[in-house]
Amino acid sequence: PGTAAPQGTEIPGTAAPQGTEIPGTAAPQGTEIPGTAGSQGTVTPETAAPQGTEIPGTAGSQGTAAPGTAAPQGTAAPGTVKPQDTATGNGSGLNTLPSSDDLEDFSPKEGTAKKKTFTVKKIKYRISGKNKVAVLGTSDRKLQKISIPDTILYQKKLYKVVSIESSALQKLQKLKRAVIGDYVKQIKSGAFAECPHLVSISFGNNLESLGKKVLYRDSRLKKIIFKGKKLKKIGEKTFFGVPKKTVRITAPKKKAAYYKKMIEKSLH
Repeated sequence: PGTAAPQGTEIPGTAAPQGTEIPGTAAPQGTEIPGTAGSQGTVTPETAAPQGTEIPGTAGSQGTAAPGTAAPQGTAAPGTVKPQDTATGNGSGLNTLPSSDDLEDFSPKEGTAKKKTFTVKKIKYRISGKNKVAVLGTSDRKLQKISIPDTILYQKKLYKVVSIESSALQKLQKLKRAVIGDYVKQIKSGAFAECPHLVSISFGNNLESLGKKVLYRDSRLKKIIFKGKKLKKIGEKTFFGVPKKTVRITAPKKKAAYYKKMIEKSLH
């Protein structure tokens, strides 16, 4: 082994033997697992890569998106958006997802009060529970980097940021990097879909669920980081259109295989 060998296991493919160390320089602590559809050769760890397991090439697929299931009819509950995220048969994109311009149009049920919305540092929030808020969108559609904080202070009160609503940050044409706070547990359908210049995104320690098409057609993504070990669900087509041959996906070593299976299922 060479100098500064990784403290983990590189698994060149699904059929590769475990436990083989491959020398590298400043490699991440974890396991690199090339994704399905056949990665070419062994992936070399990058310098100063984040700790965890890299699962390159598991995302996206070229071709036509399968027609989705028709969205249910009815009235949206408060703080939710009707699941109108069915892709067209020709894979043309999220043309049926709700527009980001409608993000604050959350109609409450009869007899309930409309929950308060506000903006802090160009990010729009809605109070979703006791000392909790959800991200609704941004007041600046030209943002190049967005960081969802762990907490925010509003009117002398501290709130935890626990979720990102459907289509909240969809189609941000200038967005290149996104960092999600550690208290965010749920990211709903299409939240970061069709951001054509997004190259990296990092999910926090407590993420449990990714909805449908969260990263749909983000064709320039190069790095996806899962910091936590609590992810249990990845929705359909979340990784559709992400470049499978060039993207690097990093996850905790003990969760790498499990996350890889969920990612593979989310391609369709």
